[in-house]
Amino acid sequence: MPRSRFLPLLTVWFLAVLALASLLYWNGGTEKPPPKPAANKATSTGQSSVPKPRMADPPAKQPEAGPVAGSRTPSPKGGEPGGKEPGTREPARTTAPAGKPLIEPPPPFHSRDIPIDQPKEPARKPDSITLSALRPGVPPGTAPPPPSPVPAPVAKVAIVIDDFGQNLEVAKKFLSIPLPLSFAILPNQRHTAEIAELAHAHHREVLLHLPMEPQGYPKMDPGSGALLTSMSRGRLRRTLLAALDSTPYFIGVNNHMGSKFTENTPSMRVVMSELRHRKLFFLDSATTGDSVGFALAREYGIPARKRDIFLDHTLTDEAVQSQVDQLIRKAKIEGTALAIGHPHEVTLKALIEGVDRFKEENVAVVPSSELMIVPSRRVGGRD
Repeated sequence: MPRSRFLPLLTVWFLAVLALASLLYWNGGTEKPPPKPAANKATSTGQSSVPKPRMADPPAKQPEAGPVAGSRTPSPKGGEPGGKEPGTREPARTTAPAGKPLIEPPPPFHSRDIPIDQPKEPARKPDSITLSALRPGVPPGTAPPPPSPVPAPVAKVAIVIDDFGQNLEVAKKFLSIPLPLSFAILPNQRHTAEIAELAHAHHREVLLHLPMEPQGYPKMDPGSGALLTSMSRGRLRRTLLAALDSTPYFIGVNNHMGSKFTENTPSMRVVMSELRHRKLFFLDSATTGDSVGFALAREYGIPARKRDIFLDHTLTDEAVQSQVDQLIRKAKIEGTALAIGHPHEVTLKALIEGVDRFKEENVAVVPSSELMIVPSRRVGGRD
């Protein structure tokens, strides 16, 4: 058969194939928009019968709200997601009730939803951890109990140690006792100034232990710088001033011996006149029951007191301890009591042991000046 007879048939066949290919191409790239999904239209296999829209152009950029079940992600080359060819179907997306989007928008904002003039509650601080939380049986956060109040002392005592001035080492031993002892220092002794300086540096009161004429003088010798009843008024004053000027730390005076001198009113007036001038107190050692020292001190308006207890008349441990007990008893009965001792070993030992004893008895040891009796007014007195 000649070739010219088949040429029209080939032409028609070619055009038909070309038309069919074009039709297939355009039908696969352009899909109609899917109708509204009907409730419960998913197939039994979980796939939707509604065709997917064609992603011809990139959609406008929406705010990122996280991935949604069934959403598609465009491929880099503009094809279907996952590199699928156009026209292929995806698993059916989860459908929402009719007329509602898959992601509900937030409710509209209204200014009336904001409370007006509502004070903000301040943030509470966490409970602090207290020591009570560490105690067994105490809930955390429980405040610790208040400290037990320290009971007030039931009585007060003062202790004066006489006759310092000769031995510096003994004075240091008494300074080591944790009690506010008062140091009565003799004038014109080897370590008078040094012991006074040391006692003052340790916050102890310093008294002038003033020698005075005793009964039985001169057999009984009161020592250097003693005041004698035979002295003139002028000499008495000069001797007294020399003793008072031996150190600047004296705050008061008590008598050394003086059982005769303290009974002599004219001689004692010389002493009281100078004590009033220097604003010093007078402690009557009461070496005689007929002393006029306390009465004259009140007459001159000078703070004064009599000694209540001698600690070491008898130098044994039992005797001194008994006197300490007597001091405590007298203080509890009368409220206050004042004792005088001397720099003996038995006295030192008794006072060291007495530190705890005074605490147990709730008796306070105070400086001697605290127990001086101050006259309400000057009764009289003449120079």
